[in-house]
Amino acid sequence: MASSGYKTRQKEIVLDYFRKNAAVHTTAAQAVAQLRAEGYNIAPSTVYRCMERLENEGVLRKYVIDEQSAACWQYIEEAGQCRNHFHLKCTGWG
Repeated sequence: MASSGYKTRQKEIVLDYFRKNAAVHTTAAQAVAQLRAEGYNIAPSTVYRCMERLENEGVLRKYVIDEQSAACWQYIEEAGQCRNHFHLKCTGWG
């Protein structure tokens, strides 16, 4: 699925990060840390806004496990791709 909507360099950087990490659920803080480690000087608020836009466009899927955990996102190539399996959180090993 291609990203539609308004394109910025920052949005493309965030989208590229999620494409490369499509098999992982990522929080905004993890995305910021990794992008900065890769040399991008990008503000956390910018990353979060880009992730929200990509979610609205159907490119990322947002998961909210509970009120104590940070939300996480995952890249989805095709609409409905993640609707065919479960996403679980272990609560017994804390």
